[in-house]
Amino acid sequence: MRIVAILAAHPGRSFPLSELARAAEITTATCHAILVSLVRSGWVTRTDLTYGLGPAMLAIGRAAAAGYPMARAAASELPSLAATTGFTAGVSVLDGDSIVLVDAVGPGAGELIGRRVPYAPPVGMVFAAFDPAGHDAWMNRVPDTVNPVEREELRHALEQTARRGFVLERFTPAATKLRDVLADIAGSPSSADGRLQDAVLSLLARLGPAEYFPTAPDGDESIDVTVLGVPVFGADGRIDAHLWLHPGREMSGSQIATAVELLSSAAARTTAGSGSIEKGRVS
Repeated sequence: MRIVAILAAHPGRSFPLSELARAAEITTATCHAILVSLVRSGWVTRTDLTYGLGPAMLAIGRAAAAGYPMARAAASELPSLAATTGFTAGVSVLDGDSIVLVDAVGPGAGELIGRRVPYAPPVGMVFAAFDPAGHDAWMNRVPDTVNPVEREELRHALEQTARRGFVLERFTPAATKLRDVLADIAGSPSSADGRLQDAVLSLLARLGPAEYFPTAPDGDESIDVTVLGVPVFGADGRIDAHLWLHPGREMSGSQIATAVELLSSAAARTTAGSGSIEKGRVS
C-alpha cells in the first residue's frame, strides 16, 4: 500500500523502479515483485521503465469519493476559487488521527493531493476551533514537554479562530518548510513509536502560536498570509471538511475579508449541494 500511496500523492507522474523502492524504503527486488502484482491487477500501469497509477484506481477513487460527499461537493468549488483569487485552493478532511488533503487546484496542487499529516497542534486548527467538544481533545494532543505559556497561546489562538469564523495562518517560507517537514516526519511510519513522535509534535507546537495564528488586520493594514480557511458543516452540524486558500503572500485586511467571503460562499454552496443543513459561523 505504501507504493500506491506514493503514486497517489503524485498524480500524472511516473516513477522508475529504483526511485519507488527508495521512497517506499524497501529493496528493489521486493518493490519489483509488488509492482508486478499491482500491474496485473490494473492498480498500476507500466510505461517503458516507469510506473504510474493504473485504470483500476479510477473505480477505487469513485468508491472512496462516495464515502465523503462533502469533500466531493467542495472539490467542485476549487476551480472557481483558484481562478478568481489566483491562489491554490484545496479541501481537506479529518480521518482519525490524520488530516488528508483530498483535492487541490492551482500552483503546486499535484504535490499536495493525498498528503497526510497528523491531527495535532498547530495542524488541524479548523477542525478543533469550530467543534467546541473537540477543543480539549485537540489541546490534549500537545505533548507534556510544551510549557504552560506556549500551551496557553495555542488555546488563545483556538478561541480567537472560533470567534472570527475563519482560520488565518502566517508562516515565513522557512517556517513553512520546517512545519511541513516536521508534519511529514510525525505522520510517517518510522515515527510511530512514542519518543520520536512526541519530540516532533513538541517542535511543531512550539513554532509560535502568536506568529502563525495572527490577528486579522483591518482595512489597508497588511500581513503575510499562508493559509485562509473555513469549515464546511455536515447535516449533523459537525465539520465534514476544511475549504482553504493558499495565498503565500502579503494581503491587506480588505483583501482577506474578500477572500474569506468567497470561501464562506463556496462552503455554503457545498453544504447546500450535499443536501446537508447549513450551520452559521461560531460567534
